[in-house]
Formats: sequence, structure tokens, C-alpha cells
Amino acid sequence: TNIPGSYDSLTAEYCDKSVETYINTTSYPFKELGGLKAMGKALERGMVLTLSVWDDSIGRMLWLDGEKSKIDQNENQPGITNGPCSFKSGTPGSLAQTGKDAFVAFT
Repeated sequence: TNIPGSYDSLTAEYCDKSVETYINTTSYPFKELGGLKAMGKALERGMVLTLSVWDDSIGRMLWLDGEKSKIDQNENQPGITNGPCSFKSGTPGSLAQTGKDAFVAFT
């Protein structure tokens, strides 16, 4: 993580510090709605996982694991880098070439 401090799990302290680091505030919806305690209660009730598999010609999925997701962002600022993928990666054409044998199996 790029958040100052030493963290190895999601804690209330980590959530607070990440929001403070990225958007310079101590108030945010997750905390206001009960934070990790409310999340734990929701998980106890059960949830359904929904996912989608697609390629993204505009954002190139860089929001997920890119060094930055917009050309004018400075990847050295906290909260910009989400992963190791180059800003130039992830185009549908390159994915079709490098992942031509890729598939998804639902069982």
C-alpha cells in the first residue's frame, strides 16, 4: 500500500488513514454508515457476488491496477497508483493479441 504507516489488513484505522491520505478528509460515507462494524453485520446476513468480464476501450481497466487512470495525473501522488500496469496498457487490441487463448469458465 502507498498509505503512510504499516498495515497488513483492513482496519478502521487503515480506512481512516487512506481517506485522509487520498482526499484529505476525516469524514466519509463508509465511516458515517457504520464502517467495518456495519460491513461485518451485512456479511453475516449473506451477500451475492456479481461480476462482469469485459474489455474497456476508454478506461482500459486502469482504475483497477494501473499506474494512473488519467493522462494528467501524477502517479507520485498518494492514491493515484492502483497497480503496476502501464498507462499505455490494456487496449482491447493488445488484449486480443496477448490473451487470444484466454477464457472464463463458470462451474
